[in-house]
Amino acid sequence: MKRLLIITESFPPRRTSGSFRIEGFFKYLPQCGILPAVFTASSPTLAPYPDNDFTPPSHTVFSVPWYPPNKRWKSFPLKAFLRVFPVGWWLVRHLERLEIVQRLRRSLLAVASQFRPDAVLASGPPPIAYLLGEVVHDALRIPLILDFRDPWSAFHNTYYRHWIDYLFERSYEARLLRKAALVLVNTATSARLFQTLLRVPRSKVAVLTNGYDEDIFASAESIPRVFPPNQFTILYSGAFTRPDRHPRLQPFFRFFGFQYQPLQTCNGFRWPGYFLEALKQVLSNHPQWAKTLRAVFVGHFSREILQLLKSFPVPSVVTVRPPVSETLSVRMMLDANLLLLLQVGQWYRGQDFLPMIPGKLYSYLRSGTPILAPVQKSDIWDLIRDLGAGEVMEPADVPAIAGAITRHFLAWQQRGAVRHLPPPGIHRFERRELTRRLSELLHRLWEFQQSLPAANADLTSSPAPDLIFGNLSTRIGPVSPMEMPRS
Repeated sequence: MKRLLIITESFPPRRTSGSFRIEGFFKYLPQCGILPAVFTASSPTLAPYPDNDFTPPSHTVFSVPWYPPNKRWKSFPLKAFLRVFPVGWWLVRHLERLEIVQRLRRSLLAVASQFRPDAVLASGPPPIAYLLGEVVHDALRIPLILDFRDPWSAFHNTYYRHWIDYLFERSYEARLLRKAALVLVNTATSARLFQTLLRVPRSKVAVLTNGYDEDIFASAESIPRVFPPNQFTILYSGAFTRPDRHPRLQPFFRFFGFQYQPLQTCNGFRWPGYFLEALKQVLSNHPQWAKTLRAVFVGHFSREILQLLKSFPVPSVVTVRPPVSETLSVRMMLDANLLLLLQVGQWYRGQDFLPMIPGKLYSYLRSGTPILAPVQKSDIWDLIRDLGAGEVMEPADVPAIAGAITRHFLAWQQRGAVRHLPPPGIHRFERRELTRRLSELLHRLWEFQQSLPAANADLTSSPAPDLIFGNLSTRIGPVSPMEMPRS
């Protein structure tokens, strides 16, 4: 069997929303003739996903502390001073990463020497995973695969001190991308971002979406219901993003190049405020519905979020639950009557350009439960509309959100609880199928490498084969590559 070393920050027993993708690859790659091992960060904190549904074999998981509690840069007095200035902000980030890479290099190469991988797959964020993948690639001269669960230099939560810092970060990312034999992204819009903004050849970029695990659904269907059938339940599972602070000052800062974002971002779209306002309108028009309508929020929420949810005018309608296991989360999706999906908004030069899809959307789709998605026009919008999986509207359109809730509640009153069926074609997002596609890419890489003369067997210096799969989303998003920057 071929061997693949995976480098990722989060992996069981520590789980985050980003670890499910790698777990799927790890579980199903052996069925495709590839033996995986994982180099990951150990952590005493197992939150935010308790009751782990997946326990990998211990001999294939190498867990090492990536971030010691007394990291020297945290107490280095020059750090705060440097971060104030352009270039200094990036320099601090760069030196922090180099310190981590140097400290982990010996452990990582020992793992690589023991496991003897045929390729290395680094999955991020954070970017430190890609730099560790580069260490293995340079030492063993094996193909480097970079898996971008979210963009790196254009990540929505990154506010660069100045646009010069962004240019340094983008240049550093581009240097690493040139070494990659394959770049994996999970949306069509993200693929365009890499091909145009970072000039990654199309032959290197493959769209491999996030997905759902059919085994989890089989387990969830075998456990008792969570929500009673005589209640209409709207479920939100996941996290929220805090709206930007001092939004009126942002244009002033950005005019001079400070607080720079390569993609204009509105974090307030992934905030429950608009939904709660719509829910308030529904109950104002139909106060008797408060007896049977419930909005359930499941996740790890900040104190600010909890205060907002608990201050809802009709407290009995809103319920907050702590994080649950993936199996129990899926059981809730199956029991619910409506699934709420929120996402940040992003634009480039005034055009909708959102390169991210929440991973939970694919479980939402598989459940068959109707989806309520106040999101901007994006791959998310197209996917839900084309699969007929729910209703989409602009994120701040409170009347449209209230209207959708009302329609679904009235339909539930007339029909009662019904078993929902997943939309046709959903199987292409199952994790076994996605892993099979990944294995085809890897085997194609290895075959291409073997076909090269021994002196030129390094894929980074040779023309890559045509690796890209057809777009796994149903259509191209609203922004064409011609509208993306060329430099």
